Amino acid sequence: NPENYFKAIINGDYDTTSNGVFTACELQVNATNTLAINSGENITIQNSITNNGSIIVEDNASLVQVIPD
Repeated sequence: NPENYFKAIINGDYDTTSNGVFTACELQVNATNTLAINSGENITIQNSITNNGSIIVEDNASLVQVIPD
């Protein structure tokens, strides 16, 4: 799946309702920025998560981190 191979860098406030959900190989949230995963939505990260800002996971939402063998 090609979308699994990009590194998502949040360099501004990101809201899954407005901006959409994604799957990525890595996630980086830069300082002073917020990733908001809204109710009913899911984001999957295949490797590392670096959070220098804020990650908000609302009720009935999920952030899934999968570390491959």
